[in-house]
Amino acid sequence: IMFGSQLTTTGARAMTPGYSPPEQYGSARTDQRSDLYSLGATLYAALTGYVPEDALNRAIDQAQLTPIRKLNPRTPRRLAQVIEKSMEIRAEDRYQTADKFKEALLNSLSNTRRNKDLDYNLSPPQEINSKPATNNQSSRVGPLMAVTAGGGTTPPVASTYDIIPARPITGRPYKKQRRNGSCILWLIILIALSIVGLIAASWYNPDLPQQFLAYAGLVPARSTVTPTPPVDATSLGATHTPLAAARTLTALPQQTYTPTHTPSSTSTPTATASPSPTSTPTLMPTQLGGSSGRIAYASVREKVPQIWIVDLNSKVERQITDLPEGACQPDWAPDGQWLVFISPCYRNQEAYPGAGLFLINVDDSDTQPIPIPSEPGGDYDPRWSPDGTKILFTSERATNRARLFVLNLEDRQVSLVADTFERDYQPAWSPDGKRIVFVSLNKGVNEIWIMDANGTNRQQITRSNNAVDSAPDWSPDGKNILFTQNEIGFFIPMLKAVLIGVEKPVEFLMSPVNIPMREARYSPDGLWLVFESWPEGGNHDIYIMTASGSNRQQISTNPLNDFDGTWGQVPLP
Repeated sequence: IMFGSQLTTTGARAMTPGYSPPEQYGSARTDQRSDLYSLGATLYAALTGYVPEDALNRAIDQAQLTPIRKLNPRTPRRLAQVIEKSMEIRAEDRYQTADKFKEALLNSLSNTRRNKDLDYNLSPPQEINSKPATNNQSSRVGPLMAVTAGGGTTPPVASTYDIIPARPITGRPYKKQRRNGSCILWLIILIALSIVGLIAASWYNPDLPQQFLAYAGLVPARSTVTPTPPVDATSLGATHTPLAAARTLTALPQQTYTPTHTPSSTSTPTATASPSPTSTPTLMPTQLGGSSGRIAYASVREKVPQIWIVDLNSKVERQITDLPEGACQPDWAPDGQWLVFISPCYRNQEAYPGAGLFLINVDDSDTQPIPIPSEPGGDYDPRWSPDGTKILFTSERATNRARLFVLNLEDRQVSLVADTFERDYQPAWSPDGKRIVFVSLNKGVNEIWIMDANGTNRQQITRSNNAVDSAPDWSPDGKNILFTQNEIGFFIPMLKAVLIGVEKPVEFLMSPVNIPMREARYSPDGLWLVFESWPEGGNHDIYIMTASGSNRQQISTNPLNDFDGTWGQVPLP
């Protein structure tokens, strides 16, 4: 889609992963066949709901294009073949012109193959004898001149035929055919515009399919919030004022947690109360905390999400951040006093290009968020290590591809965990900090993988085939990995767990199939889960339940969306 003067030029190298052909990465010169690849990729995404595998990864045999009919079996076979041919890696294997692609698309949607218009050239027959015919005798003519396509005639046919009066030929059938052809052309244009509109709407509202199905009475809906442009404010300026009236929640079970580590003597990070600190904040490892009892989450109360916490003992909620561009994805430090989160954040989504990491002391009402130095691209999915010395996160720096990095809080050094061609994201630590569980986009499918903390010994844990796995979390005892699963064509997410440490990992369901649940985290003692759910449709709230899937209780009652719940600990006195 082009607006105004935003025209592309031949040979341009700007690219969008999944929609760009391999030659656009610099392997060859681009031409009109490159545009046909991008158009095919757009149709692929519109039919399946998934971005196709990156062309560069396919070119180096790191990924394969998932067949359209595997993701959407209702797609006509001929249409799927046409689109997949337009996305061939070699430009000479694709359609060479837009007309060829258009003709193939039209043929794929018709029961009979459409041919090119034929150019008929009618040659006049030999002179007919005008002498009247006698009774019981019809007039005869000489040899018949055959009509051929392309303007030529064939040699005379040695036969005769009777002259039969015929109706004069009118132009109405031809005009009707042209009128029908115009209707088909306009219908194709309207369908194409509708597809583009749906893609654009899905980009700004990822929950649009779910809302449509909920409106039709099929599944519960998920409400969304339209982001607004940020207002003028200090980039780190945040006010932390307690709520005017504390909200009282329903009674929750008392949780006790015995620390498995001895608290270290390292001092906690310190931050100045001024919005513009005069000295550089110090990033240092945190101590381990005491019993469990607080949940942090992102909540949309006004325009954009902010970080809130609720104390499960006092049943009181408190706002932690007030950033003009929003904040989400909180994660507790082991000491239960500090949070790491990301900003900007306008809604709950899978990736946050342009976001950065921040630290904040939740027990100091005067402290301001401390930005963690970063590089362009976007840092998100932060997870604090069990010993409090590192922060694991996803970043799109340098390559514009999601990879895993580790920030060492002792020396402030950032290191790449594993340099692979796959898209790795949503990491979490094992309880001992020696391994990492994460989501990897391998061959077009999101699966759960684990590897050593140094990036070696990668191992696939789930093989869900027709499902998308996400948001893994390691149980405190190290035996299970909790994750969210969405079956293709089924819009209700489910919580599952996989038993590891056995010869063949075993998956089992953790939630009822008719209640949407996603992005769950274990409590520090491993007995409870905190997660996002919307059992009645409408707004999303934070819930808890036992690790066995029983005793489900609602924690937040905000009329808009609450998400990214994480269970922390009450800090040691």
